[in-house]
Amino acid sequence: MRLVVDNPSADSEQLVLQKKNGETGQISSETVNVDKKVLLDQTSLKSVVATKGRQGNWQVDFSLSPGGAERFAEITGKNIGQRLAIVIDGKLITAPIIQSPITGGRGQITGNFTKQEAKDLAAKLNHAAHM
Repeated sequence: MRLVVDNPSADSEQLVLQKKNGETGQISSETVNVDKKVLLDQTSLKSVVATKGRQGNWQVDFSLSPGGAERFAEITGKNIGQRLAIVIDGKLITAPIIQSPITGGRGQITGNFTKQEAKDLAAKLNHAAHM
């Protein structure tokens, strides 16, 4: 996990985020500048699962190791309103906005996910966590 930054610099790299519209199947691309500094790596992830949220929208729930939970609380507390890039094998998978400090070692990635998109994202994160 790395922060998305506003402007390119020697400490950032441009990565492309591809999103598929669940209804139309159309793919859109967004190029973002991502800080090269890794804030949290896959070893901090304990489990990831696709679930249906309270409003019936699909989301990805995750839990972190004790050390990962402490570090994630610090990262999210300091960066509310910023995007957090999730990069696996050099590819930008998603870049959600940090809505609030995430404490307690559990969090969720929300968006306009279809059931399949949520399951695919959870599978990618689980795979990275167990590499």
